[in-house]
Amino acid sequence: MTADRVTNLALLFHEFATNAAKYGCLSVPEGRLVITTALQAETLELVWSETGGRVAREVEDRQPGFGTRLEQMILQGLNGTITREWLPDGLSIRLNVPLRSVGKSSKQ
Repeated sequence: MTADRVTNLALLFHEFATNAAKYGCLSVPEGRLVITTALQAETLELVWSETGGRVAREVEDRQPGFGTRLEQMILQGLNGTITREWLPDGLSIRLNVPLRSVGKSSKQ
């Protein structure tokens, strides 16, 4: 994996953590964060699951901030996708990135 790809992923995770600390599960002592990863064919899947914190709500009409624009640029560079699901007790973020975008192939 190249240094710029590592940096991009680190920035993405930093953005997730910052939002969790400000608004989500890391903003309260009883909040919990579980991160799981899996390989699905030629794709790396990471699931960021927040529970027990303040309940996040999607705001459809808000203007994208710096974090949103940063996320979009990183995903474009990695050919990845993110889906968010706001749940009654938290937030689930699913990140999918082709292995070739992070410099690996399951055949290696």
